[in-house]
Amino acid sequence: MKKQFTLLLTLLLSAPFLFAQDVDVTISTSNVDPIITAGQYTLLSWSVKSRNNTAAPESKIKFYLSQDDELTRDDLFLGGSVLPKLEEGKEGPVQYLWVQVPSDATAGNYKIFFYVDADNEIAEVSESDNVKAEAVEILPVLQSDLVVESTDLPLIGTEGNQLKIGWAIRNQGKAPAIATYLTVYLSETPEITDASVKVLGVNIDPIYEGERTTDNAIITIPSDSRIDGGVIGKRYLVFDVDSNRQERESNETNNIDFKRIDIKGTADLVSSALSAYGSIDYYAPHTKGVLYNVQFNIENKGNDTSETTSTVKCYLSRDNQLDVNDELIRTITNIPSLDANGGTYEVKFSDRWNGYIPGPGGSSSLENKLQELLNYTIIVVVDSENVISESDETNNTDFKKLEAKGTPDLTSTIVDTYGSIDYYAPHAKDVLYNVQLKIENQGTTNSDTISIAKCYLSVDNTLDANDEFIRTINIPALDANGGSYEIDFSDRWNKQIPGGPDGSISLEDKLYELLNYSVIVVVDAEDTITESNENNNIASKNITIEPLQSKFKSSEKTETTLVFPVPTKDVLNVTVANHTVITLHNTFNGSAILTKEFAKSGTYQLNVAHLKMGTYILKDNKGKNINIVKE
Repeated sequence: MKKQFTLLLTLLLSAPFLFAQDVDVTISTSNVDPIITAGQYTLLSWSVKSRNNTAAPESKIKFYLSQDDELTRDDLFLGGSVLPKLEEGKEGPVQYLWVQVPSDATAGNYKIFFYVDADNEIAEVSESDNVKAEAVEILPVLQSDLVVESTDLPLIGTEGNQLKIGWAIRNQGKAPAIATYLTVYLSETPEITDASVKVLGVNIDPIYEGERTTDNAIITIPSDSRIDGGVIGKRYLVFDVDSNRQERESNETNNIDFKRIDIKGTADLVSSALSAYGSIDYYAPHTKGVLYNVQFNIENKGNDTSETTSTVKCYLSRDNQLDVNDELIRTITNIPSLDANGGTYEVKFSDRWNGYIPGPGGSSSLENKLQELLNYTIIVVVDSENVISESDETNNTDFKKLEAKGTPDLTSTIVDTYGSIDYYAPHAKDVLYNVQLKIENQGTTNSDTISIAKCYLSVDNTLDANDEFIRTINIPALDANGGSYEIDFSDRWNKQIPGGPDGSISLEDKLYELLNYSVIVVVDAEDTITESNENNNIASKNITIEPLQSKFKSSEKTETTLVFPVPTKDVLNVTVANHTVITLHNTFNGSAILTKEFAKSGTYQLNVAHLKMGTYILKDNKGKNINIVKE
């Protein structure tokens, strides 16, 4: 019996049971903006009370949007909030909640329902007064609509050059547009793709509905070589307004417009293959100084001819930067028009450097001056007057630090020299000196030009005024690091030797007198070539007797080619072995003047009366070269 009483007391004291006696929760006040734009937020406010001023537990309130006067399950739920419990005798506080009207809500008249105890958590005296409606009008969403109304640009442009473009942006929407962005692309198609190239980006100020704004700008068309696929040919400039997609527009598909443009190629002049070195060399006959030597190509890498002449300027710079402190050393005018895609023009010059380098006593050696020059850089500026429209105006300058130039070094080796008794003319013998030489360039650069070697007979093996000059040899330009020129010559020794009692002397005695001499060869005898070593130009070798097995050999049995007389005027005698082919060459250009073939050994006459005076080279098919002098 005691347990039953306890259970009954518990039920009486429980909230639902207790509040069910008098509780009736209802809306006391409600408020909402009477006009709302679709998609916007609006502030709801409300308070609740219990009609009997009795206490009420915590519950929930929900809000719905309806197109009619009746709350149904089809109405749009806007949100909900907690209702705090009500104390006895007190009305609930005013509460607030922001809710958003759906952006796709159609314009018209609506009701917003306030629904207290929406989940039926409280057992009330009456459930019919839990809903209250407030009338609202929903306005359509007013949005901007930005379009590129018009564009203005030339029909033709050129790669790498600037171009003025213009545009008009209009807001054809129903609401103002915020500040946004315009991007212009260069494209192969009238669309924006991954391959499109941005050429302009500008800010667009806010535009009110129905208004437009116009503007223009200077763009630079990229160089064809810098863009994958190039830019030359039919292209499009594509204008994209609100390209950053910051503006919510009524139409997001009409922000782009385009205009066609034909882009032409242009020239692009650059300096290529630039070399620059300093050297000690002749700048005047017999006068040496420090020289800078410059060589480069002017190349047109563009897609169009350069069309007109241009100018190149060359400077000496101490700091490797082109500025007013640099020394202008050469202006090259009238660079011709160059063909597109690789047309070139070669420039090469060498000048004396006049820079003053003080040394001990106020003077400086050429070597010290050269070392100072090597601290400088050559700077080349092509199209220095900017007369040619180019696809790239930033690559007209080239530079190269001066380096020391390698030099040739000519030496002579007397391979063999011997005296012999042999024929110097048909049926006429005398004592001959026979010399075989090898001139070699042991230097690190080519000798570049023809030089002179002179040969002497000396009785004391020392070159002096008493020596007998016997031959001048023209030496062609020789390659560096071992380039060589070989020559054999044989001449009659005309020196008078005192005879015996009857005044005569045998050829054998004359031959043995020749053996007292040596041959001296002086390469670069005119000192026309600057060499790394000027002290090794002289070589000498004592004359020996011809080997016994070939001594006094007849012309009919000779195994080598001989010529006489040298110098010659009208007729040159040539002694050859069996099956010999000889060719006479011009010394200066190497061209063949005449060729003869001999099946049998013997001495033959060549008519050379028609040849001009000068030096020639006779070569046979067995590797022998003989210098010929035509008087």
